Amino acid sequence: MKKMKIIPLVINLLVFYCFSLHKTFSQCKPFIIIDGNAIIADENDPNGLRLPTWLTAGQTLNIGQYVYSISVIEFTVNGTALDYSANLRITSSSTVPSGPPAKVWKIEAVHKNVAIPSFAGTYSYSIPGTFTFVSPPCSLMANIRVYGGGGGGAGSSTTCSTSGAGGGGAGYAEGYYLLTPSTSYTVVVGAAGNGGSAGGNGSAGGSSSVSVVSISATAGGGGTINLCGTGTGGTAGTGSGQLNFTGQAGFANSGTTGGDGGGSGNSGAAGSGGSGADGTASSAGTKGTAGRVEIIIGNSYASSSSVSGSPCATMYLYNNTGCSSVASCPSGWTDGGCGYFDPGGSYCRTCYKCN
Repeated sequence: MKKMKIIPLVINLLVFYCFSLHKTFSQCKPFIIIDGNAIIADENDPNGLRLPTWLTAGQTLNIGQYVYSISVIEFTVNGTALDYSANLRITSSSTVPSGPPAKVWKIEAVHKNVAIPSFAGTYSYSIPGTFTFVSPPCSLMANIRVYGGGGGGAGSSTTCSTSGAGGGGAGYAEGYYLLTPSTSYTVVVGAAGNGGSAGGNGSAGGSSSVSVVSISATAGGGGTINLCGTGTGGTAGTGSGQLNFTGQAGFANSGTTGGDGGGSGNSGAAGSGGSGADGTASSAGTKGTAGRVEIIIGNSYASSSSVSGSPCATMYLYNNTGCSSVASCPSGWTDGGCGYFDPGGSYCRTCYKCN
């Protein structure tokens, strides 16, 4: 029987990279599980598995996502030598036998699923209410954008020809967050505030949020009416995430002209306030704009030559008033510079976060 000498053979277990440290930016990669740690099954990945890999008595081995089986050669420890024992095909959690006699496993190959699905895309929630988002069965970084609901504008006076003030714009928050695979997240989309009826104030909108990752945006307040005077515009909402913008407060009315609603914290894309009613006739203010939540998942790496290290997650910050007023990159992100972005007539700051 063929023997392998233990003394010259250094059974040197790899210093396995903990998958939890790498999975921040990896998308749908196959992996195997050794002693409870997920190891990327790709020798071309800098953090991936290296073959052959040796396991000693008592260690555990199992397949992970997108892996069919693991080919293992088992040896029996015989003094200072290893005797061939069996060829094994691992498809479920298995432990290297401690014996006696003790065994040693040599991982020779990993059989992977070549049809790894793509989960790239935008999951958009624009109808007010509470929803459940289930993260794809991969380790993913998601760009999450949250808009609160805009406040409603006030109605006109029923006793004078005065108008109503506009509703406040909602807050906006954005960031890149690590999602736990196949996990449920509660998504709340804030409703738009209703416009006030003739003689009445507008109502506030609703806040939007995504649970677990703790990102939210508060609503805009409703515009008010001051009988025959000037009403107060609705308060502005704020954001709470990695990148936050405050909405625009609603505008006061002026004579018979109703106040405009304030824009949301992200250029009015959602969550803008409703306009106050004009005072030429008893009428209601307009409704604000409902909030929105977007969860954007990519399925590939983003990299940049201006930043050392790859792969990188990328975040773009926009503003239409020039680079000096574009928000700074969040803590822990590298500033890739600011430049003019078209279409949209806005400026863009690029932020990177690399492995």
